[in-house]
Amino acid sequence: MSRGHWRRYAKGRGPRSAAIGRRAFHRQDEDRPLFFYSGGAFVRASAATWWDGLLLRRYLTGVLRQPVLVNGRKAFAFEGARTNYMLHCNDHDNALWTASSVVVAPDEAGDPSGGSQADSLEYDAVSGALLTQINGAIPVSSNAFVSRFLKQKAAFVDDTIQIRVFDHVAGFSNRNIESSLLWQRQLEDFGDNGTPSGSPSMAHRNAIAEDRDLYVFGSQYEIGLFASSLIETLAAAATRAADDLTIANADIPTTFFDAQTWSFQWIPSMSSVEFAAAGDSQVLFSAKTGTGLLFMRYAGGAGGRMRLTCIGGNTDSGELVWSAGDVLTITVNFTSGDMDLVGFTSGGGLKTGAGGGWTNTADIQVGNNASLTAAEYGLLTEPYPA
Repeated sequence: MSRGHWRRYAKGRGPRSAAIGRRAFHRQDEDRPLFFYSGGAFVRASAATWWDGLLLRRYLTGVLRQPVLVNGRKAFAFEGARTNYMLHCNDHDNALWTASSVVVAPDEAGDPSGGSQADSLEYDAVSGALLTQINGAIPVSSNAFVSRFLKQKAAFVDDTIQIRVFDHVAGFSNRNIESSLLWQRQLEDFGDNGTPSGSPSMAHRNAIAEDRDLYVFGSQYEIGLFASSLIETLAAAATRAADDLTIANADIPTTFFDAQTWSFQWIPSMSSVEFAAAGDSQVLFSAKTGTGLLFMRYAGGAGGRMRLTCIGGNTDSGELVWSAGDVLTITVNFTSGDMDLVGFTSGGGLKTGAGGGWTNTADIQVGNNASLTAAEYGLLTEPYPA
């Protein structure tokens, strides 16, 4: 079965986002303080998408992604740069895709974005039926994810089908895929299957000798410890640029660094295990080079740690455990250094700070800061008075 954390958005959060369109964010859109976005200068040098569990949303170059609500507050998507090496990702009848015992009908159905680009895959009743793309430009790496949107054309007799998602030196990777008449983004961690040899391929396979007809959209191969949002391609690999937001110091409320306590929600794209495998820091808010105000860091073990930096010292959470897609609430006080962590599987709770306050005249950076590790947040709400 596919990794479930991308589907979590469909459980209570996706439907509330239906009214959020593809437009710039404006101060009047929210009745709470918006210092993060009213005075922010946002940069992303490419278009981007976000799957909220119901709809694949498209955003133009330089437009901040605001796809879902979390506890009634807009959550914004922040990701580092990634590349999709799978060509013609929405065009499976293209000559680069080869079909064996599969009839591909282009643009036969509505796709996850609300358009009509979904291709039909009609499999013969043979176990060797394949739709495959071999692309010699794909980097050979065991640190990779493959993904695609799938939907049944008609309900199957049984509950699962099998899809051959990757071909490499060790053989085939067959996974049970939950059958559904709704669009699902199916993700597979290629790291589970060993290191490939030669040109990797991506294939949709009917692994049993019965008809299993599907709609398919958005095939993706990317290098990373976890899957990111869909990057749409045509005849060449495409890169989604990193999200980068800078809030000018003049737009930061004076209460942000005094005794006021602030909360925000974070829905990470990566689990604590994936974070530990990365072995680096992910800075949530940065206002000084090299450390940041509030950042995640790896410090051994299976999880991560969260550190809040104040002038008087650092507050360290100790090891934290969380899953991708969890709704984590983080409450901080930059005067006392206190930090309250809610929603973590383990290691959360109140962390008492060293005090000393914070006096800062720098801008706040959210997202991809060149002087810090590229952010891979997932979804992040603006801080609000607790």
